[in-house]
Amino acid sequence: MIELGYGDQSLTTLRGAELASSLSPDVSYQLEQALGAGSMAVAFRAIRRAPDGQTFAVVKIIHPDMLMDASEIALLTIRKESVALGRLNEAVPPTPFVVRLLETNEITVRYRGSTMDLPWLAMEYVHGGTLEERIAECVNRTGYAFDPERAAACVEALASGIAAVHDVGVIHRDIKPSNILCCGNGRGELFKIADFGVSRARGLKQTFVHNALGTPGYAAPEQILMEEDKLGTATDVFALAATTFSLLTGEELFVARTIADILTVVQSRKRRSIRECGRLTLDLRDRPSVCAAIDGAIAHATTPDAAARPQLAQAFATVVCSALRASSVRAPLSAARRSPSQLSKSQSVNPRWKCHVRHALGDERAIWSAAWDGSGCCLAATTRGLEFWDGTRWVMAPSGELGAQDIRLVHHEGAGEWLLGGQNGLLAFYRDAVPTPLRGPTPKAHLASMSGDFKDLAVLGGMLANGSGPALFACVGQHWLKPLELPDVASLPALARVDSERWLVAGRERSGRAMLAFYLPLEWRIERLAADEVRAYLAGSSAPEAELGAVVGAGGRVIRAEGSNLIRNTLPDGADLSACALEDSGALWAASLGKLWLQPTPVSNWECVWKDSRWNVPIISLYADGRRVLGVAADGGMIEGIALG
Repeated sequence: MIELGYGDQSLTTLRGAELASSLSPDVSYQLEQALGAGSMAVAFRAIRRAPDGQTFAVVKIIHPDMLMDASEIALLTIRKESVALGRLNEAVPPTPFVVRLLETNEITVRYRGSTMDLPWLAMEYVHGGTLEERIAECVNRTGYAFDPERAAACVEALASGIAAVHDVGVIHRDIKPSNILCCGNGRGELFKIADFGVSRARGLKQTFVHNALGTPGYAAPEQILMEEDKLGTATDVFALAATTFSLLTGEELFVARTIADILTVVQSRKRRSIRECGRLTLDLRDRPSVCAAIDGAIAHATTPDAAARPQLAQAFATVVCSALRASSVRAPLSAARRSPSQLSKSQSVNPRWKCHVRHALGDERAIWSAAWDGSGCCLAATTRGLEFWDGTRWVMAPSGELGAQDIRLVHHEGAGEWLLGGQNGLLAFYRDAVPTPLRGPTPKAHLASMSGDFKDLAVLGGMLANGSGPALFACVGQHWLKPLELPDVASLPALARVDSERWLVAGRERSGRAMLAFYLPLEWRIERLAADEVRAYLAGSSAPEAELGAVVGAGGRVIRAEGSNLIRNTLPDGADLSACALEDSGALWAASLGKLWLQPTPVSNWECVWKDSRWNVPIISLYADGRRVLGVAADGGMIEGIALG
């Protein structure tokens, strides 16, 4: 039993303590670093240890003073909240827009002469900062807040997350930019609702803390006035609208010095226009009618009368996002869309990497294809069917009426959405664990690889059932072009979009030599390039926002492409490379048997970041975002590297 000091508001005595899991006797959480303390709880970064690997987690421990003040009511509320939020994990994949609850338990301590059981909650660790920080970073770099496409993606994500929370009977009551955690980059950027400190289950009169008013400027009037009978889903819609104003303008919708002043402003029906703010992007400012539509939606969602607001977050998001997308053009992403981890940390420091096994080798499966979202979760087509890596374990994912054994291709399309492909023309969008079938290029196509944006311009690689060999299938706005057959090619596993017009495609010719070419889908032709004297190229990766591509292969060969320019080099030990991941910063990761390699820039030397001779199964897919790298082996083994310093 641990004795806590009377004045220890940050629970520093608990640092280094090991907390036992309530779910498995073989799982524990070792508290490392305190991340922050509030009136209700203290958050620690922790290492979750399990027999098959380890990973980071966040553990929030309820402060003993709060427990003594609130007594059994607080405990009951916490337990009800935990059960409700735990239901979000029942779907596979779970919603990616809410920070995932891993488990809850209690730790016995002595405090002020009393023995008590402090509740704690273990949550997923989200490493990319807050929405508040990303808005500030965007303003600092460009002078403007979020562009329309990025803002629409954020509003849609938050609305989906709020809807999921409401569906399990919880009102969050503190939606704001500092309570939204972020990860991933570009179109893979994820926004996750966090910090349920003042949330409550519908029907409960108490919250985690007494007199929890939420945050002035984001809290609805019924929340500030503690009108319990009026609290509901519209309370969170109010906060979502205020958050939307912030991410579009870099300013708060309601500005006042005191809570009383805030209440006066909130209860007024007059609202600021986004056009009043100097950090609104020019492509929005130049569209007064679009701004008026957004202003109207925000005013409607923040009206003082809760019953007059949209009751569903997604109803608000539909109006706002329709207006935002009417003013934007889907295009390669600018520097403003890249996260701080890409643009500053990864370029300004040479971090030391610490690697650990998240899941051991040895599972009885083989992975055909794997794709990652911005939080490091992975959806994979395997010999057992569709499976999902949720950060701590592999679980079977439903495939609906699709033939699970026919799925050979998984591609991450965007936040919460995947593309599945496979045998006999199988193709489908996959969202909320539900596949929506699409028309493939031809029923005779066996699809195995993809690069690009399916809703814009994408290239898929595969085989034709007639035995003629590999073919390239291009899709423009979900309309298929004529397949380009390559009868002299034996395999084509490496595709990498380089820019808006060309792809680097690579593999192996029937003659037994490596094959390399540029593919220009809109011109329906390829440009053959001189290949290295090796037997094959094996993998490719793109950083389309930076207009970069790369392929790797046998003998440690590496080819980077920027436009028409190629840079060739070879790894020091000449080992075959089975996977690669290219970042917008220009950093390139590659995997050989039992090793992870990093080349920070095209002219840098390669460095071996991790090696383990026991890893005798090839890594077949990599994910990297500047401060973290993840690799999955052909049998589902998982390795993770974290940048320190």
